[in-house]
Amino acid sequence: KAQSLLLLGRIMNLLAGAGLVLTIGVLGEKLFSPRAGLLAAALAAFDPTIIAHSRYLTTDVPVTLGITLSVACLAAAVHRPTKRNYILLMLVSIATGLVKYSGLMLFFTLPLTLWFLARRGRKLWSSQRVVVGLLVGLLVGVALLYPHFKRPLDDTRVQELLRLRTELAQQPGTLATYPPLIRRAVAVADPATKTGRALERVLTLPTPAYWYWRGLFAVSSHTLWGQRSYLLGQTSETGWRWYFPAAFIVKTPLPTLVLLVRAFAAVIRCRRERRPL
Repeated sequence: KAQSLLLLGRIMNLLAGAGLVLTIGVLGEKLFSPRAGLLAAALAAFDPTIIAHSRYLTTDVPVTLGITLSVACLAAAVHRPTKRNYILLMLVSIATGLVKYSGLMLFFTLPLTLWFLARRGRKLWSSQRVVVGLLVGLLVGVALLYPHFKRPLDDTRVQELLRLRTELAQQPGTLATYPPLIRRAVAVADPATKTGRALERVLTLPTPAYWYWRGLFAVSSHTLWGQRSYLLGQTSETGWRWYFPAAFIVKTPLPTLVLLVRAFAAVIRCRRERRPL
C-alpha cells in the first residue's frame, strides 16, 4: 500500500511537471508568438532542474506551476481587466500559497505589479482590493484545510524556544554572538516588558489552524537562525548574499542563459528606441 501511494504521488508530480511545460508554452505563445511558445516549452521540458524535481514527491514543481499559472492569469487580467480574470488570478494565487510557503510571495509581487502598472496609466483593479481578496481567501483556505485549534504553549517546540529565550537573556555574552534579529526577538519577548507579557498571554490561547501558522513561523525562524551551508568550496553558518544568483547560474543550462542575456539586451534596446517589444 505504501508503494502504491508513493507511486500515485509521483504520478501527480509528473503531471504537474507536464502542466508546467504546457503552461510555459501557452504563455509564450499568447504573449509573443507560436515559435516563442514552442521554444519556451522546449527549454522547460529539457531543463535539468525541472526534470529532476518532477520525479520526486515534493511541492517544488506544484508551487512552480502555481506561480507560472498566476503569471498567466495576471497577463490575462492586465489585457482584459474583467471581474472573472481577477477572481481567477486570486484563486490561483491563494492555492499556490497553500501548496508551499514560498508561494506566499505572490501576495506581495502581484499587488506591487498592479500598483506599478496603474502608475503607468493602466486601468486595473486597485492593489489594495487585490490584497484584501488574497488575504481573505487565504484565511478561508487555511481554515478549511486545518479545522482544528491548539494552544501554542502545549507545543514542545514552543516550550523549547521559551527555554532558549530565558537562557540567552541570562547570558549577554552568548546572545551578542547571534544575529541582530535574534537579539531583538529575545528583547521583545522579555516577560518584564509589555510585549513579552502579551506574548505569554497569547501563547495560552487556542489558535485556529495552528499547524499552518506554526509551519510558517518555523520557515521564517529558520531563515533567521540559519544553518551550515556549502557553496563553491566554502562553508558558512549564515550563508552568502550571492548564493541564489550563483546557484541559478550553475544550475541553468548555458543555452537558456545565453537567450536570457539576449532577451534583456533586446528589452533595453527597445526601451532606448521607444518602440514595442
